[in-house]
This record gives sequence, structure tokens and C-alpha cells, in this order.
Amino acid sequence: MVEHRVSRRALKAGPVLLTLALLLPATVVSASNISFGSGDGEVSVRHMAPMKNPSGAFSDKYTVEARFRDGGEYYFSIHHSSFGIGEPTFEVVSRYRAPDGEEYRTRQTLGRGRFSVEEGATLDLRMGRHRLSGTPERWTIVAESDEISTELTFRPLVPPWRPGSGRAHFGSGYLDQTILAGRAAVKGTIRLNDETTLEVTGTGYALHSHSDMALHDLARRMLGFRSERGPLVFYFREIEPVARLNSEPVRWLYVARQGEIVFQSTDFSLTHGDFKTDMEHGNRYRVPRSVRIEAREGERVFTAVMRTTKKRWRTDRLEELSSVERAVASRFAKPVVYSYEAAFEARLTSEGEEESFRGRGVYEVDHVNK
Repeated sequence: MVEHRVSRRALKAGPVLLTLALLLPATVVSASNISFGSGDGEVSVRHMAPMKNPSGAFSDKYTVEARFRDGGEYYFSIHHSSFGIGEPTFEVVSRYRAPDGEEYRTRQTLGRGRFSVEEGATLDLRMGRHRLSGTPERWTIVAESDEISTELTFRPLVPPWRPGSGRAHFGSGYLDQTILAGRAAVKGTIRLNDETTLEVTGTGYALHSHSDMALHDLARRMLGFRSERGPLVFYFREIEPVARLNSEPVRWLYVARQGEIVFQSTDFSLTHGDFKTDMEHGNRYRVPRSVRIEAREGERVFTAVMRTTKKRWRTDRLEELSSVERAVASRFAKPVVYSYEAAFEARLTSEGEEESFRGRGVYEVDHVNK
């Protein structure tokens, strides 16, 4: 829940691209500061679509989550990727957690020719017994298996968005990010074990990210926050490029409420604090557990302070690999992801009016290398 108050007064001044991908040689480049550049932020069907004819090392990932009024939760992901050697993989995951905590899940890996894309006025992505179709204004996920089958329609409650142009160039490669739904109304059915059918309603979010680079060749550390449950929708991301790219961190910020974007930026200050050293890891990663943001757009100013409140989980990505894969991957990267519950306080000042917000969300830090 987000608390919101207004006062008028004068202003005061995923394991992604590991293992074999890590065998790919890093390309040394000389680059100026990397950013998502300028753009109108609008999202079209082509931004919903997957990468076209990718080659080499790449990753194309869709992440969708929903929470239902009865307490159930749903997770859906599509991940098309290649290590740059051998055949690409196309994996679809569907998972439902019932209000009583019981989980139902399916994971399907598709080979070449088992998925197809039609892109026109609408997107129609078919993946075996799974399907994602629609437009940025309304789209549907269909996932079928013996254990869990779903048909869920997402209708964004705030505008879909791309930071600037939506694409940042890291030397010869790129990272492309889209918020398909910062917050969406979700409605549909879930069938369990081909027996029980549930009618569900709730809210959720959806993200789409793709890159033609191996993770270790792109970033040293990435962090992000999302809060989409209350009336204020608040996202930010920071990607710290690897040293040889010679760039300051790449950032974006998205704030929306009541169906409108109220602040957006790809150029703002972000300060880390309250570092916690991971003594379990040989790299002794220092994880920032607080973040302060200050963004300006003319006379408008958005400030926010986020602090972690509870650790959700920690995952050492190398531990998810076989011993052979781990031996290879550890030569190039030692990725660990830290996930926290977090609280924030934010303030937006504009035209003599000041608005204050409080809320909670999820904050994650992904250390790729020291």
C-alpha cells in the first residue's frame, strides 16, 4: 500500500548467459558515457516482439507476475538465449502458488522450429502449447500443461514505457528494455491438474529485456527496484558497465499514478549507502541496501529514498551449474543476486505543489563481477 498526501506551498530550492557464454572473448572498446538516449517512451507491437534472427551470444527475456485477490500468485517467463556456441534454447516457465502455499509449475524447453512469431497490428507469439498475443493496450497469456493451464488477460493501468529510445549501446552490443505493464489489471482462468478451474482477478506487471551481449561483457553490477501494488507505480534501474567500456552507470526512472506517467528520466543522480559485505563469497561483494535518487526536469523535481527492510533470498548463480560448467564460468564471472523487500519515501514538486508518497516494493542487486 502506498500512502499519498498533497500539500500546496512555495517550493524550496537469470542463470543468464553463463557457462559457455562466458567463453566468448571480451571486445575492448573505447566508449563515451552510455545511456538510453532520447525518445518518446511509447511502446508498440514491435517492442513486444522477440529479437529477430539473433546470432552469437544473446538473451531475450519476458518476465510476468500477477497477484490475485484470493492470495494466489502467478509467474510466467519466456527466455530465448544462446551461449554463442551450439543451438539456442527457448524456455517457457509457468508457475502458480495457491493461497495455501501449494505450488503448481511447468517448464518447457523448445527446440528449433517449435515457436513462431507473427507481428502486424497485433503480436502472436506461439511457443509449443504456450502463447502470448495482443497489443500494448491488452494482451493475453495462454499456457497449457497437465499440471497447470492458464489463460490470463493483462490490461495496463499505467502507460507501457521505454526509457528514452529504449536501447543503450554498450560498445558493439546493446541492451533493450521495455516496461510492458508497470501495473496491469489481470483477469482469467487457471486450471490445476486438468481438474479444478479457478476464476481469478488481480494485478500484475510485465517486463521485456533483450541483449546481444554476454552478461559479463556488459555489466559489473546491476540493481533495480519496483513498486506496483499501490496507486503509485515506481521503478528504477542502474547498470554499471564493465570498466573497459569507460562509462558512468546507465540509469532509468519511471513513476506513474492514476493512469499517467508523472515523472520519467534517464539522467539523474543516484547515491548508494548502507553497504553490507557478503562474507560468504570470495569476492566479498558490497551490497548497497539504501539508495537516494534526485531527478530534475526543468522546475520539476523528484526525490526518493529507498531502504531495504527484509532479505528475501540470495542466489549464487554458479551453484546452479554442473561442476564442469561452474569450472568454466567461474573463470569469467562470479554472479550473485540479492533480493530484498524495501520501503521508500518519495517527493514530487511541481508548479508550487508538493506531493509526498510512501510505499513498499522489491529491490534486487545482481553482482556479476567484483
